[in-house]
Amino acid sequence: MKFSVSSNALNKAVAKVFPGISKTTNPVLLNYSIQVVDGQLFMTSSDEEIFLQYTMPIDADEDFDLLTDAGFFTNIVKVLPETMLTVESVDHLKLRISTETGEYFVNYSSEQNFPQIPSVEKENVFTISGRMLREVIEGTLFSVDKNNQTRMAICGMLFDFTPDALVVVGTDGHKLIRRTLKDFTFETPSSIVVPEKTVGILLKSMDDGDVTMYYSQNYVHFQMQDFYIISKLITQKFPNYNNVIPLENENILTIDRKALSAAVRRMLVFSNPRYQQIKLSITKTQVKLSSEDSNSQSRGEDTLSCDFQGSSMEISFNPTFLSELLNHLNAENVIIQMDTPTRAVVIFPDKQDSEAEEVLSLLMPVRLTSHS
Repeated sequence: MKFSVSSNALNKAVAKVFPGISKTTNPVLLNYSIQVVDGQLFMTSSDEEIFLQYTMPIDADEDFDLLTDAGFFTNIVKVLPETMLTVESVDHLKLRISTETGEYFVNYSSEQNFPQIPSVEKENVFTISGRMLREVIEGTLFSVDKNNQTRMAICGMLFDFTPDALVVVGTDGHKLIRRTLKDFTFETPSSIVVPEKTVGILLKSMDDGDVTMYYSQNYVHFQMQDFYIISKLITQKFPNYNNVIPLENENILTIDRKALSAAVRRMLVFSNPRYQQIKLSITKTQVKLSSEDSNSQSRGEDTLSCDFQGSSMEISFNPTFLSELLNHLNAENVIIQMDTPTRAVVIFPDKQDSEAEEVLSLLMPVRLTSHS
């Protein structure tokens, strides 16, 4: 077995598939699967939940398949000079990587027991630009729960394919993001929940080029030119996100987003690290933010101008959650709709391109305690 490939191309391949390598008790999964079929190289990694595969044309003398240690192979490829490489099998289960100035030897094994990539029928297919999908994921992924053993559904991002739009939702039970893309319509309504880890890998892998997505009952497939992500889906039912969004909100606050975000960050310094609370005291034209830590006997207050329609009220939030939501909204001003100090509030930009996309955030208040 012998093939030639540029070091840059091989480096790109390992950079794409290395995120599929995870800590595991199965030693097979610590390897890359490398296959060559009809002059096309396929490099694959997997943790049995997610499969990452990169493909590229190479000059090879025959078809073959092998396994090689992913960490060791990656470390070698990363430090090779920019040049053409010759990779060939020598002796017994040994690869020789040759450049004009050096030779490097790597162990390999025959491909046995490496998991097979699941087949996903191309029945539910749509294509979206990488730029648009990246913006949606960047603005939603932070809200997804990363480790909830009892509610697995919220450990993933919902893609809801409706007759009117593509709706992408993330939640951790305390905050929720709903992004509605109106440029997409689907004849047959359906929905899938993609694991948080998969979405994170997808985010780091995309450029501005098109991403084709197709899915079955148990798997989703993302295709980006020469790179593929195949992942198991979360099959637990996602919460009905529309039911948790309050519709009757008579108290409406409009305020400068950056000013509020900066004030929240300042109050975070004074909040109790364990209980993390800030209080907003809202009147017609002002919001006073306050936070204190009785343990350190520290306290901070900030007053901002605002426009408030409703009855004066006090409401408390987790400052980290509120800061995250504000930082992921692209607007000069935000509107915060409230009912009572104990019900969820709705936050959204004051100006949106309602013809193309709508962004809505939801945040649960917290009860102010004596520990603050």
